[in-house]
Amino acid sequence: MTDETNYLTIVENEFVSVTKAFQLKKNVEQYFIEIGLLDENKAWLNDEITFRLVTLTVLARKPLNCHTLDKEKMKQSQEFVEKLFFDLANCYEKNDREYTFLTLAVYLTITRYEDHPVQKSSIKYKLEESLTFKKIQTNVKLFFKEYDLDNNELLFLTTIYKNISLNSDSFMTIQLNYQYE
Repeated sequence: MTDETNYLTIVENEFVSVTKAFQLKKNVEQYFIEIGLLDENKAWLNDEITFRLVTLTVLARKPLNCHTLDKEKMKQSQEFVEKLFFDLANCYEKNDREYTFLTLAVYLTITRYEDHPVQKSSIKYKLEESLTFKKIQTNVKLFFKEYDLDNNELLFLTTIYKNISLNSDSFMTIQLNYQYE
């Protein structure tokens, strides 16, 4: 039902009442207003990071073989994430949920960076000095030569990577990684 806005089509295909479809739409709009994606007049606001994070939470719950995704860019994203996990995961067993989440974050980055770039933050982050950022930067040059991703896009990916659980079986490993960074 992606991109479908006609209530009757949604109601027919999803077997829900018109009232339920309308109520769901109202709840989603209210949620988007509360998190800052829509203004009070229900116009989209320019907050790319929030947009990507909300999109990630929706896409992570859908099958990856969705017909709306660019298959070639998704394949590139998967290869990039495989290499990134190989370089940075320190033999952690890869968790499918986190792998999918990071893959989708990379996919959103390479599909949206031109028309909807991540805005530069006024706050200076130390993430640019981290091993993770540098490894992402190196891998972007290797895998995405045709894309001109700036540091804001790389910081977005670094933040996503740093916030996924790597399921370490040892606190010592986590502590060493933290100290190294």
